[in-house]
Amino acid sequence: MARLSSDKSGVMVETKKPRVLMIRHSCNWERDRCSHWLQCQGCALDYVCPAQGDALPDAEKYSAAIVFGGVQSANDCDRFDWMLDELDWIEQFMSRQRPLLGICLGAQLIARTLGARVQRHPQQLDEIGFRPLYPTSGNQAFISPGQLMFQWHNEGFDLPAGAELLARGDQFPNQAYRYAGHVTGLQFHPEANPDVIQRWQAASAVEATQAKDVEPEAKQLQQARQLDEPITQWLEDFLEDWIGDADAHMASCLV
Repeated sequence: MARLSSDKSGVMVETKKPRVLMIRHSCNWERDRCSHWLQCQGCALDYVCPAQGDALPDAEKYSAAIVFGGVQSANDCDRFDWMLDELDWIEQFMSRQRPLLGICLGAQLIARTLGARVQRHPQQLDEIGFRPLYPTSGNQAFISPGQLMFQWHNEGFDLPAGAELLARGDQFPNQAYRYAGHVTGLQFHPEANPDVIQRWQAASAVEATQAKDVEPEAKQLQQARQLDEPITQWLEDFLEDWIGDADAHMASCLV
């Protein structure tokens, strides 16, 4: 899908939409909000799952990338060779100064690449269900105070050196960061629509074993449906700004 943009002389020229690499860590879900919106914009999406043996492609082919969540710990790199390879790929991609988004485990892997720690809550709490978020000073445009977002994690990241904290939470204070203008990490899951959440629930026994820290599944789904529209709108606004940063790389990353 092509669009028109102006070159340095002001002449309108036809350009291509970016090719985006989507790095997942499980294959039991699809049609998340990120994929849906990017496809509607005409972006070309390539999916890989290193945790299931997929090789990571040449970073130079992509003008943007999203690293999604997973059940693994970002501290498992001593157990999984693929995670070491993924950390190397993230570092390579960041060096190209192209838009990179990490969600949950993805944000934690990026934080580790930047030298920050990833660890359990000091009180060993999990965060599963919808929780309010709050923008940091000067970042009111990032998210509305008290906006509910879906969470599913038991580890959090320290803020990487040189990164800007964008949003806080009550249990896990570091919820979103921006680094070097082109890297964003989100601890929460705006990509998880009601269908995705239901699939995650079906694949997990967390509620039965850790009920004190987990909202009941029925409540999660009820809130997911009630909040579907505002969360979708938030993510689409965010992605529009995020993918717009890929325009500078169109010439070298054509579909």
